[in-house]
Amino acid sequence: MKILIQYHERLGDILRLLPLAKHLSEKGNEVLFECKDEYKDIFNCVSYVKHKPIDAMYENIDFVFNRQIWPHLYDEYRKSGQKWERFVYGGFCDEAIGKRIVLDKLPDTKANEEYNLVAPFGISQVNRIEPSMVIKKALEMYGLEKTIILCPTEEIANSLFVVRGHHCNTITEMVMLIRNAKNFLGINSSPAVIASAVREQYDWIADGSFDGQDDYGAWATRVYL
Repeated sequence: MKILIQYHERLGDILRLLPLAKHLSEKGNEVLFECKDEYKDIFNCVSYVKHKPIDAMYENIDFVFNRQIWPHLYDEYRKSGQKWERFVYGGFCDEAIGKRIVLDKLPDTKANEEYNLVAPFGISQVNRIEPSMVIKKALEMYGLEKTIILCPTEEIANSLFVVRGHHCNTITEMVMLIRNAKNFLGINSSPAVIASAVREQYDWIADGSFDGQDDYGAWATRVYL
């Protein structure tokens, strides 16, 4: 079968659907993933699913999987009280729930220097944590000398004077930066989801909203501010 998964945004949600894509691929299906072009680089990190632009025509699709929470399913999701995967997978493929995200096409490169990484910025959090609090916690845990702040823009990276900031130009670069760090601290956002896929250990600060309905801290050590 040829299966199309539609989930246009955000990166963290796209990552959390990769176990479904991999499971379907392992069953002998050809799997395409429709999302915004700004996220398409993540598909350079996997072998089992290909990106399809939103505005591209498609033919001979046998099944379309579309459980995008925003905007049409948001109220239903909140009322359900279910965790993200349980609601989004919607009984379609429960075997894939809880499986680890696999990024199986990463370059085999190592860091040139030892560093710790903290990712304090996010977009979709209900409970927004002040980035400075996350940075402060990272410095308490890892120290100042070798800690880098992962920044969403070059402007923010350049505005940091005491702590070194870094902005990644591609998602693949961000994945490698997270994978190769000695230690990593993230909030409930896409960098922490990436960390769950590429690290054996990482530190994570939960969102905690709606009784943790949105939280994704798989294989993480939970940190409290």
